[in-house]
Amino acid sequence: MITYDPHHFWSHIFAGRESRIERILSRVFPLTLWAFFIEFFALDEPFVGTTSLVSMIGAALGFLLVFRINASNERYWEGRKLWGAMINTCRNLVRSVHIHLVDDRRKQEEITVWVIVFAYATIEVLRGRKGIGPMARRLPSEEVEWVLSTDHVPYAVATRITGLLRQAKDEGQITDIVYLTMDNLVKELIDILGGCERIHFTPLPFSYMVHLRRALIVYSIALPFGITSPHWYTSVAECLLVNFIFFGVEEIGVEIEDPFGEDPNDLPLERFCETIERNLMALGAQPLPNS
Repeated sequence: MITYDPHHFWSHIFAGRESRIERILSRVFPLTLWAFFIEFFALDEPFVGTTSLVSMIGAALGFLLVFRINASNERYWEGRKLWGAMINTCRNLVRSVHIHLVDDRRKQEEITVWVIVFAYATIEVLRGRKGIGPMARRLPSEEVEWVLSTDHVPYAVATRITGLLRQAKDEGQITDIVYLTMDNLVKELIDILGGCERIHFTPLPFSYMVHLRRALIVYSIALPFGITSPHWYTSVAECLLVNFIFFGVEEIGVEIEDPFGEDPNDLPLERFCETIERNLMALGAQPLPNS
């Protein structure tokens, strides 16, 4: 994720790679050549009636693009809220563990590590990989091999956490009520994972994407025929500007539709996991004061 100061207006105008300008221009450039050919070689005046037709197509295309960007933005912010819930649920679970298992430091540390592993494993599964990130160094090699051999790593990790809690209950370290409360927090982690997977594995309908992009191309091809500028070079510049804006909006929708990837504008999942790891490990670094 790109961090920036919203007050620095001019620096944002000239932003390069982060704004995906090269990808936008790669689509706009051939359409600008088309506009140049039409305006310079073919026509001195627009076709009769094409100006109103192009305007109507542009209005319809605008509605399609608004729906596209709104849908992508909703997915982006839902992903951010899910990861905010992930951070808080991990904190609450480990906080409860440290309160109720105050006399068993080993089990505190073990559950804490597995909770952090869950967060890192969630990143991996959302990016189509199987792993637990840097947390492999904190687990015994046989447990790393076991968890990586499972079909769904985060689900296996959640099951392992519940098993450790059940063990603590069976040993009389926590009551049934406390166990159920902690297990509900584990269930919340699984629900958060499911919400992230829903966003990741359910893109916008393919038919809508195809129709939107076809409409973009049709509009861009028709645009030179509907411009009434007296000079060919101003017409080409107008086509370039309009296409740049429309294709830019479409590219923004693509960029934020799945916020869990590794593109510059995606959510900083590694930073979220580092926050979880830092907070949870710090809680166990010092013994809690006596109440």
